[in-house]
Amino acid sequence: MMRAVVGGGLLCAVASMAAPARGLVDMTGSWRVTISTYTCTMAFTQTGTALAVAAPPCPDFVVFASFDGMTGEIDPMTGAFNLATPASNPLPLTVSGTVAVTGRTFAGTVPLRGFPIAITGVRDGDTDGDGLTDDVDNCYQIPNVDQADADGDGLGDVCDACVNDPANDQDNDGVCGDVDNCPSVANPGQEDVDGDGIGDQCDGDRDGDGLLDAAEPDYCRNSQPGAPVTAIGCTVDQVCPCAAPLGRSAWNRRREYLGCVRQALQELRAQHRISRMTGSALHAAANANSCDD
Repeated sequence: MMRAVVGGGLLCAVASMAAPARGLVDMTGSWRVTISTYTCTMAFTQTGTALAVAAPPCPDFVVFASFDGMTGEIDPMTGAFNLATPASNPLPLTVSGTVAVTGRTFAGTVPLRGFPIAITGVRDGDTDGDGLTDDVDNCYQIPNVDQADADGDGLGDVCDACVNDPANDQDNDGVCGDVDNCPSVANPGQEDVDGDGIGDQCDGDRDGDGLLDAAEPDYCRNSQPGAPVTAIGCTVDQVCPCAAPLGRSAWNRRREYLGCVRQALQELRAQHRISRMTGSALHAAANANSCDD
């Protein structure tokens, strides 16, 4: 299966149809281009970021003749493009514009004698043969007579991999916004250490200990989810690491380690973060381990 895009929106999985990669705009095809009140049909060809235009004779407006042979570049992610006539053209022109998210229209400007003139374009013809012309078809590459569009984003459901996400995966991480645990920041792995449904990239409290990471010491920001923590967000193991106390290479003796654990447990008890029974169990576990043996 292939996942692809129509004009910046997402295209459904299609096995038999060649289409641009997910998230990309493709201007290839026939367009009705209008400058001022004059219209001409032009053929656009896009290969990656390279863009080229072929324009037949359009006697209504001499400027259209300069479009034939124009080349330029397009940003497939945003739809922004720029075109220019060859250096040999007697009427040099430049065009800048942006393709809409649906991939069916574009708008931009053509500077003429120092004045920006509006230029617009709409797709021409009926690419998918479903009886709807491309300029109004919400999925012009796949037949969809019913034009169903569940999320109202202008992309037909058969062309929309994110059927229930009108923003169409705004962070472009391959996960649709309606199921993305961090829809505004790319996180394709959907990591969620504390299991709270908020992706780590968007979670101000990644370890879920009730304290914002920014308010915790660096060494306490990844406490084990569910473990009791002190007022500064540290578990007993983080306050009293088995290998050595913070800032030193080793404990002086085992008694020092056990004293650290006892003090941390007393703090947790005083703050009502653990019960007496839990405190006794944690102290017994510390006594039984091999730290500083």
